[in-house]
Parts: sequence; structure tokens; C-alpha cells
Amino acid sequence: MSDTATPGAGPALLEAVDLSAGYGSLAAVRNLNLKVGAGEIVALLGANGAGKTTTILTLCGELEPLGGEVRWLGEPAKGPLHRRARDGLSLVTEEKSVFMGLSASENLRLGSGDPSAAIELFPELEPHLARKAGLLSGGQQQMLTLARALAGRPRVLLADELSLGLAPILVHRLLEAVRRCVDDLGTGVLLVEQHVREALQWADRVYVLERGVCVFEDTASSGRLHIEEIERSYLAGPTAS
Repeated sequence: MSDTATPGAGPALLEAVDLSAGYGSLAAVRNLNLKVGAGEIVALLGANGAGKTTTILTLCGELEPLGGEVRWLGEPAKGPLHRRARDGLSLVTEEKSVFMGLSASENLRLGSGDPSAAIELFPELEPHLARKAGLLSGGQQQMLTLARALAGRPRVLLADELSLGLAPILVHRLLEAVRRCVDDLGTGVLLVEQHVREALQWADRVYVLERGVCVFEDTASSGRLHIEEIERSYLAGPTAS
């Protein structure tokens, strides 16, 4: 990450405008204003139940907003995820999205990108291409999921808890690949993460949610200066997930 640029200064590819989101009539997120531009990683932080996953699901079209709106490529977003995906929106969930009965190579061929681009990002997958994905380790499965998404050269990647259940060295490796695509291809990334310090190491800007409300928004460098304040927000009691 470089702090010499002005993060968030360009036009937004994906934006939440006074967004309220949740389930039924229950708003888990309220009046959120957030944007993701090209060539930046935006970290969305907060405790379990703060509203991070609800935000991601609403931004990608899996949930309808309860109030406000989502804007995608400068226009009000309409339709489900698969429609936005055709225009370059990619979602990686906290669950490793691999087809367990298919080989790693077959999994990569199911993506929208060139499998060789995926292997260039994660060369450590190459010796395992013939193995069924179900026989890979959890870290390798997450690499496979992320490699397939990034090989498609998305305009915006929504990444929900890439680090879940993984060792720090693997988390570092995943985020290193994300950063490479941001810097080389201009991908915009919204990174939902519970590992605050690791996320702030790679991000350009940060938003912190507490009980569905944004309580901190700034550059990641400023976030690192307020790391203890941000970590204290994780002690706040959960609401809806």
C-alpha cells in the first residue's frame, strides 16, 4: 500500500448512499455511506454482528436495501448478483466456494478468467491441479477460490472474511495477491475482515461498523494510528449479523 496517493479521490465504482439494510423490517445496518474506487482496498471492520456481511450481501444484490441505495458504476444498482457479475462485480464469501468433487484445474476452468492467470497469482497451486478440491487443505481451497475470482479480472471484488480459520502466513499470502491485482489491474476491493492489524497493513481506506452504524472512516494510515480505538469497537455487543 502506498500512502502517497489520495485514496478514495476518484469516482466510485461501487457505492452505498444512506444505505439501511437487514432482514425483514429489522435494519442491521443504518444510514451507511461507503464507496469503493478503482485501484484501492477498502477495509470494512467491526465485531461479529456489526453488520459487515449484511453490507456485503446488500452491495452485491443478494439483499434488497431497506433504505437508501446502492450505486454500481455510477448508476442505481438493479437486479441480482449474477447481473452485476456480468459487469465485473465478484464476490468471495467466507465459505470456501469450491466444487469438492472436481479437480483444482476443473474448478479454475469454471471461472470467467484464464486458469494460467490464476496459477500466476498462486503458483503453489500448480502441483495440486489434478487433485480433487475436496482433498486440498482449507488454505489451498481458499487460494483456489480467490485465484478463480481474481483471474476473471473483476472491476470490484467483495471479499468476506478471507482469513476465516486460516493461519496468519496464509492470510498474508491471500492479501498479498489481492494487493497485486489492485496495483496492477486497478481492481477495487471491499475487504471484510476481523484481523484488524492485518487488514490495515494492506488497505488504503477503512470503515468501522459498530452495531450497524459507521463509527470511523479514514485512510488506513490514520486507522493504524487509532488501532486501539478500532479494536475496542470489537468489544461492543453484537446485534443482527
